Amino acid sequence: MDAKEFIESLDKVYCRLMASKYGIGVFAIRRIPKGTNPFVGCFDGEFVEIPEKEIMGLQDSFIKQYIIDIAPLQDGFFYVPECGMQRIDVSFFLNHSRNPNMREEGEGFNFFAMRDIEIGEELTVDYTTYDDYAKTDENLIG
Repeated sequence: MDAKEFIESLDKVYCRLMASKYGIGVFAIRRIPKGTNPFVGCFDGEFVEIPEKEIMGLQDSFIKQYIIDIAPLQDGFFYVPECGMQRIDVSFFLNHSRNPNMREEGEGFNFFAMRDIEIGEELTVDYTTYDDYAKTDENLIG
């Protein structure tokens, strides 16, 4: 990407990470129209399926919790970025809400605005709609 392409790509930047009442969250830095996926171009890699039992068997509890917090669990597999956990994008920081302004379509990686989202508003999604672990987690906030 050269300087011109970088400047042109800024038209597709809708949000950034900021402090949230939940820790870190994703916030709109420009108005996001209903139906927009504000994360297009964020993650362009593939995902690896890791069996749930392998993650739950990890000895390092901090790493295990990090994967549980970031990677969706579907049908007995956690889906982790092929490039590793150090290169995750902004969308991985969406916080859970029972009254979200974003919805997931697909397999836990495509998010769309359910309504117009205004500048400064935190983007949230209902984890239970795509993450099997969240469906049984009694500690979800939101």
